[in-house]
Amino acid sequence: MPTFYLFRDLTLADMEELQALADRPNECRRCLANKFAIGDLTENARNQILADFHFNNFTFAQDNHFSAEKMSTLLSLLKFIQHNAIEADMPMEQNFQQFKTLLLRHSVQRPPYSIGVFSESDVRSIADFVTNSFYRHYKLYMYAFNMKKQLSVTTTTSRVATISSFCSLTDSLEVNPKDITALEGFIEEPAIDIPIDPVPVQEAVAKPAPAAAKK
Repeated sequence: MPTFYLFRDLTLADMEELQALADRPNECRRCLANKFAIGDLTENARNQILADFHFNNFTFAQDNHFSAEKMSTLLSLLKFIQHNAIEADMPMEQNFQQFKTLLLRHSVQRPPYSIGVFSESDVRSIADFVTNSFYRHYKLYMYAFNMKKQLSVTTTTSRVATISSFCSLTDSLEVNPKDITALEGFIEEPAIDIPIDPVPVQEAVAKPAPAAAKK
């Protein structure tokens, strides 16, 4: 069975109470917030937005002289449309198609599939109102109620060098590096400097050979 919104959230007595407060906007807004169980309106910005949303819908219905049946149906229908858009994070085109389906379901008297709450002129005026109010600010509603903090996390594999345990110096033994095979090729024999006495310049000059002995 399809869902209908006639007196779904607001009874006939509720509508009479709201209509009696129509000339007192602040009280009417608070009354609507209580009827829809919105909650605190003093500090919660989202609750204030919701209260304004329902009050604007109520004002539209009042300005168009809707009956209690039409007003109750419209307020509950738009409440569902707005709530479903936020909860399902629904694209605007899909949500608008859903709105049109629900509006037509309450515009033709063909039970049990539809009921004739709204007239043809009502459908046109409601469609224009919702298009220029809720759907014009659709992205703002989605932003206000679906603010998300995106956190980008990147994981990397880090390699940590392991440190071998050291024995205490009292238990250690002195090892000749030359006896360690792994160090071969890394140990060079130190060059031995052999001191060379410089030859005096006088001695470095070649002396003439001695003359041969005369016979």
